[in-house]
Amino acid sequence: ILAGTVPEAAGQVFNIGSNHEVAIRDLAGMIRDLVGSSSSIVHVPLRDAYGDDFEDISRRVPDTQRAARVLGFRAETPLDQGLQQTLAWFQRVYA
Repeated sequence: ILAGTVPEAAGQVFNIGSNHEVAIRDLAGMIRDLVGSSSSIVHVPLRDAYGDDFEDISRRVPDTQRAARVLGFRAETPLDQGLQQTLAWFQRVYA
């Protein structure tokens, strides 16, 4: 919404995440623990899921500098707190 109110943002692409890296397996564990699940986390190699020709980058850490410079946006909510807030919202809305 903020990008729609800033003329300099027209035509730009913004990463609005955090620049703190988190491994997907760690994120999965955080979510599992947050919802109180005892499910195991199973790693499926990309090759098994998508075939031999699939290519992907091994790390993703968003560059949030443009969002900070153009929009004045910086993520302020830590991941664990954001996950808790998201779960609480889903529980309220879909209870």
